Amino acid sequence: MKPATIRSIVFLSFALPFCGFADGVPAQGALKAEMGTNLVAARMGQSVASLPGGKIAVFGGHGPGFVTLNTAELYDPIAGAFASRTMNFGHDSPGVFARLKDGRYLIGGGSSDLGIPAYATCEIYDPTADTFTPTGSMVRFRSLGGACTLTDSRVLVAGGWWNHNDAYSYGELFDPATGQFSATGPLNQARAWACVLPTTDGKAVVVGGVGYTGGTIAPTPELYDPQNNTFTKIADDLFEGEPGWTILGPANVIDETQLSDGRYLLLGYRAVNGVTVYRLIVFDPATKTFAKLTTTPDLPDSQTMAWYAPLLNASKTVAYLPGYSATDSSQLNICRVDLTTGNITMPATPVAKPQAYSFYGSTFSLVKEGQIMVVGGTTGDNFGALPNTMFLTLTSSDTGPLLSLAMYAGINISGTVGDTYRIDYAADPSPASWTPLTNITLAVSPYLFIDVSSTNAVHRYYRAEKTL
Repeated sequence: MKPATIRSIVFLSFALPFCGFADGVPAQGALKAEMGTNLVAARMGQSVASLPGGKIAVFGGHGPGFVTLNTAELYDPIAGAFASRTMNFGHDSPGVFARLKDGRYLIGGGSSDLGIPAYATCEIYDPTADTFTPTGSMVRFRSLGGACTLTDSRVLVAGGWWNHNDAYSYGELFDPATGQFSATGPLNQARAWACVLPTTDGKAVVVGGVGYTGGTIAPTPELYDPQNNTFTKIADDLFEGEPGWTILGPANVIDETQLSDGRYLLLGYRAVNGVTVYRLIVFDPATKTFAKLTTTPDLPDSQTMAWYAPLLNASKTVAYLPGYSATDSSQLNICRVDLTTGNITMPATPVAKPQAYSFYGSTFSLVKEGQIMVVGGTTGDNFGALPNTMFLTLTSSDTGPLLSLAMYAGINISGTVGDTYRIDYAADPSPASWTPLTNITLAVSPYLFIDVSSTNAVHRYYRAEKTL
């Protein structure tokens, strides 16, 4: 084992006030948009995950010509670059994408070339070892299924896209202990891109999504009971007396939407007299109920803005919603929601995209506080995938002159250039177990690694171990 010398690195940033109002929402800050480093491969329709240590993993999707990709990419925020990885199978608009209890990721199924659902093959990505390992295949081939990990570590998959088989009406269970899938009973509402939410008693709620060949469907919340292997309809609507509220399944794993109190933060919407109204909705896994989060003011509706799903910061105290102007999709903005007060703010002036391209098929990740990375996209349709990335950054605040202090742990590693070291951390100096953080290949020695996930840690201890 190689010893690691640890020191604290302190970064200071000053925020200047900005006053005014934006579409009825109190104005705060200014927004900057700039193109980032290109992906190794042009892609759209991919899946994305935020990994320990601040890295972003991008899985599959399809490239130019609507050709399914069997590659993944890792974004390193320190290096500001992507590194390509080869998967065992192609996964465009995957049928299952979930984070397992041990931190690995299950990804499987998806569409073949031209977006045709055809695949049932699955694999597991281990972010610690940075490896892809094949596992059992799904019972039904599917794409755009919803998924979550249950309290007993099994993964529930529900629904799917298109009518090449009946995956849209069924679910299945993946058992990581055996690596095998098994069929469930039928859903009450056929759907694709459903939101699948685990409950504290080991069950799951399936809600929302879209029709399996497109179009709007009733949200139809239904409860999955693994003991009976059945789905039972809970209600027609999310809120009694308010028909039309629905939820579109998140592009990221559902775990990334979980708040510190255990509830899940989702974006709900419904049409009222031809106008789409947006609200943040929370799901309580203990009571299996949905509630509208009170914000001041309400989110701007579709007459002003169109919103993407919220992204949570590391402390789960702030949500960021990227969006674009209803009158000009090239004009971008970010709504900041303080989850402790319900207050929402956004810059008074939107910002134009640095390049003319569509976010259709893109994914969004929060790289750090106030900064969103957009990955992939298209020239305008499914055949024109692009390697673009873009950063949307909130650069100032209107709460008066203030000092924003961020403290990060820095690990100074001395070793042989070219060797790879696994970095682990723990909250206690004598832990029962260590949590893997990342792998570092020394380009120079000594090498300074900054743990961008350490901001809110009161204590954190590290070790660096050479890998074989």
